[in-house]
Amino acid sequence: APSAPRPDGELLWLHCPDAASARAVAHLGQRLATQRPGLTLLLTTSPGTKRPKDLPEALFWQECPSENPDDTRQFLDHWRPDAGLWIGPYLRPSLIEASVRRGIPVTLFDTGELLLENRLWRLG
Repeated sequence: APSAPRPDGELLWLHCPDAASARAVAHLGQRLATQRPGLTLLLTTSPGTKRPKDLPEALFWQECPSENPDDTRQFLDHWRPDAGLWIGPYLRPSLIEASVRRGIPVTLFDTGELLLENRLWRLG
């Protein structure tokens, strides 16, 4: 379930897999927000992760939805992100597909080598 009402204006969705990297991702989001006044930040972490400590108060946090299409739809219907930055090696196929269908640009950073182990995930 959504953690708060969606604020008006542009919303950048930041996602990281765990609480350990959440602070760094939140810092990145804050730096981007200084370049774009009025930008709201939503940070999600993997399902089952508790709210990371020491997050900025202006940042919204929510556990990322499961890969269930109903959960994905509810999440995107509520938050309606304008763009997404995902940090980490784990793909979320249902969320990626639903985001693409809605025209939400999502960029994946810092994948490490885990994605390269599966030949199907390679670009070339």
